[in-house]
Amino acid sequence: MNGWTLSQLSPSALGAALAAAGLITFVLYLLRLRRAVTVVPFISVWEALILDKKAAALRTSLRRWLSFLLSLLLVGALILALSDPRSPRERRGRHLVVLLDVGEHMAEKSAAGTSCLDVAKQRVQSWLASLGPGDQMLLVQVGARPRPLEAFTGDRSRLLAALSKLERLDVTPDMDAALLLARDASLGRTSPEIIVVSNASAARGLDGPKIEALPPLRFSNVEAECSAVSRGPAADETKILAFAARRYPLTPDRFEVLLRVATDAPVPVPVELTIQALTPEGHPGAILEVVHKDLLPGPGETVTFANLGQADRGLLAHVKRRDDKSERNQDDNLARTVLSKRLPVRVLVVGPLDTFLEAALLIEESLMVKQLAAASYPPVEEFDVTIFNGVAPKRAAHTGAALYLGVPEDAALEFPVAVQEPLAAFGFDTWDARSRVFQFIDPYDVQVLSGSALLPKAADVVLARSSGRPILVRGQRQAGPFLALGFRPEQSDLVLRAVWPLFIINVIDDLYPRGRGDTLATGSVATEFRVPVDDGAARSATMLGPLLPGRVSKAQTVPVVDGQALVYSERAGFFDLVTSSGATRIAIAREPERAPPLPGGVTQDKLGSYPVDAPQGMEPKSSFDPWFWLVGGVLVVSYLEWWSYHRRLTV
Repeated sequence: MNGWTLSQLSPSALGAALAAAGLITFVLYLLRLRRAVTVVPFISVWEALILDKKAAALRTSLRRWLSFLLSLLLVGALILALSDPRSPRERRGRHLVVLLDVGEHMAEKSAAGTSCLDVAKQRVQSWLASLGPGDQMLLVQVGARPRPLEAFTGDRSRLLAALSKLERLDVTPDMDAALLLARDASLGRTSPEIIVVSNASAARGLDGPKIEALPPLRFSNVEAECSAVSRGPAADETKILAFAARRYPLTPDRFEVLLRVATDAPVPVPVELTIQALTPEGHPGAILEVVHKDLLPGPGETVTFANLGQADRGLLAHVKRRDDKSERNQDDNLARTVLSKRLPVRVLVVGPLDTFLEAALLIEESLMVKQLAAASYPPVEEFDVTIFNGVAPKRAAHTGAALYLGVPEDAALEFPVAVQEPLAAFGFDTWDARSRVFQFIDPYDVQVLSGSALLPKAADVVLARSSGRPILVRGQRQAGPFLALGFRPEQSDLVLRAVWPLFIINVIDDLYPRGRGDTLATGSVATEFRVPVDDGAARSATMLGPLLPGRVSKAQTVPVVDGQALVYSERAGFFDLVTSSGATRIAIAREPERAPPLPGGVTQDKLGSYPVDAPQGMEPKSSFDPWFWLVGGVLVVSYLEWWSYHRRLTV
């Protein structure tokens, strides 16, 4: 009992309580037995009993001495239980912050198929049995954003339930942020300790300056039990660096794919590159194309797959070695992307009917077009883009961005750009090939009969010139963005060329780009990005995923701002953003794996720049408090006293 304390009562208070309880019990046992008054017809029979002296002597009063001692024992045990006795270690009460690494490198498996995360969870589960009556544990899932799974608690069932929720994430864990969280959570706690559970890759998350004033730091390395492949600096690995797809503007059902792959091997590696479609349910579908090549060492090679089709809900890219060598991390050989849907764009055409313009707008199915005479402008409804065909009425902001086709003769004051001298028999001498307007377009041989040179303002951008004079200007005015063309299209042979519909679609995409790019539905793990959704009025969306065969997709609510969902995930894969108007398929890609930690990053007594040692005191022990045994003893003694009384032993 050396070092034991009573956390609820001081020794002097305990002695006083025991003395008071003993005195009260003693007084109660001195009380005379009150006998019942009985009326009988013949008093001589009871005369001896009446003349018997009352029990006044101490030895007579304490004739039930065994019962008295048992009562004292009961009262003393109860008072001791209320004082909550604790051993020296239990009095301190350890507070353990367990940082459990769930990063992508914890997917490494042993030859038996056990992953590092499985080993880590089993190890932490065995530690739960070491929690004594005064111990508490805080479980922290260490991903790109460390997250506590449960508050400090000593309840083993709650900790076990929290541990069961752990899952591997496709990110590099931020160990610096996790240590900061553990330090702050330990402030004011008795006997705090931080235990990091990971493999040799734990040092990857230690990129910042050394954190000071940390509690004792322990490190539990699961490397030996789960890694079947050594991670040397010259690992013979292949990986996908980039994967993207885009639709062809005039044939949106066809697309092309760009795949960038690399290898760490010092010699060429024979590989098989596969592009595969995704089913609506999120399962791998039809194989679209397969290419065999020898992957050369270096920064990587880019492979383009052109004119693909029969895929609408997502694409998978696989890199598979054609030799017999295995690789440590197969996730690096898989990539995902999505062909984004073209969201509807409301287009208003103001001016006379133009069959060339009407035919160009019919090419793109996502355009919702309405024709309006100049005298009826502005309309009541809202539009995303307005095309002013040879007219320039006073522009209304609710009709969106504006495309001016030619300088009007009778309304030049409402034209957004000043006009210089007229032009005749001219063409496109120079143009901004980087602009989206000229994507897939070469206007060099376009011939124009007549038009006007424009005089842009200082903030405007000239996209095309003829003999140094601006003929295509982009800018911003109070009513919104605009693009002005210095000639009527029918005054040129542009409307007779195959690129005419593409020019109109490119201009609309440039003026109103929301949701029409082919990369807006793809992002990276641990990075927040925006995805347009079908329901522009929605305030939230449900994100389901990752979509995996045989697994139920998890659901989380994400906010929607201005028709765009704010997406963040630490899992890679395909997800569906669901609103009342439908679902939008997105792909979240894994981040490129960081280089292996430098030698010495993790040793037996060092984690990066932090000295560590092995966890101590994790042996199983009873979780019952001492007062439990005292109360149990009281119950046993009460039963014995009851039994002895009824057996006439203490009467």
